[in-house]
Amino acid sequence: MLIVSHAYDQPDNAARAARLGIARVVDSRRYAAKRVTAELRRLLDDPGFARQALEVALAVRLEDGVGAACDLLEARIANR
Repeated sequence: MLIVSHAYDQPDNAARAARLGIARVVDSRRYAAKRVTAELRRLLDDPGFARQALEVALAVRLEDGVGAACDLLEARIANR
């Protein structure tokens, strides 16, 4: 994925995706067609990005986010 962040939490989320190896980031202040084209080419030419995206997708599917959140809330309530 190619991320062009603009504000709020977008730069942090973009950096996290890049650290996971599933994205490239273009700073919105440096956005230019030539730069975007080069970044897209890099993403498409490097199969590592697709492999890493599959690994992250599998890890996310295995998580029980709702269950983990409920467990934390119940523990917090129990410790009041």
